Amino acid sequence: MEFLLLLILFQLCRISNHTDKLSSEFFRTRQILRSVDEKLTKLLQHYGLERKVISNRVSLLLEDYPNHRKNEVLKVVHKITGLGLKDAKELIEKVPCILPKSMTFVDAELTKVKLNYVGAIASIKEEIA
Repeated sequence: MEFLLLLILFQLCRISNHTDKLSSEFFRTRQILRSVDEKLTKLLQHYGLERKVISNRVSLLLEDYPNHRKNEVLKVVHKITGLGLKDAKELIEKVPCILPKSMTFVDAELTKVKLNYVGAIASIKEEIA
């Protein structure tokens, strides 16, 4: 029995380490994308070109998710929106729904990847100025 508990504890530690690695990779990817965005802007300015931006802010539409992945989706939505668990749960139960946090395109794309990773379907919607 003790061996089984130790084995379960070991597996949970491995999962936790994997989650931490994924989180740091998302953070690193966000930094890289922001750096590329800044360099592109500088390059366009150097050549006298202007970047057309329709909107600086976008919203994320949570379209659907598998019922068996509800807890994982809830955790992601709770973390990115800053809503309480109860409010986040009420929100995701009304899919399709727009997440109440306005964000940059890069942040929205990374959040979309996180939601897709846990099985949700999400899309980016431009905000009307």
